[in-house]
Amino acid sequence: MTAIWFILAAMTAAAVLGLLWPMSRRAAVPTGEVGGSGLGTETAFYEDQVAEIERDLERGLIAPDEAETAKAEAARRLLRASREAQREAEDDG
Repeated sequence: MTAIWFILAAMTAAAVLGLLWPMSRRAAVPTGEVGGSGLGTETAFYEDQVAEIERDLERGLIAPDEAETAKAEAARRLLRASREAQREAEDDG
């Protein structure tokens, strides 16, 4: 009877190891165009965000002043991301 418990424990351990092993490896992070910082990806994200703001403005979902505020916020976030990428590049280089 004890042998079956050892067999079940070993099978459980093998199953847990089989599930956790792939998760323990680091995923490859796609690098951006600028120093591996992902700035190109963030730039594309903010361009999409501004395009969405324009679509919402055309549909009348937001007021023009709200659209300008949202665009300004998107631009601030892009500038912040750009500055962080420059700092990282300076620290690495």
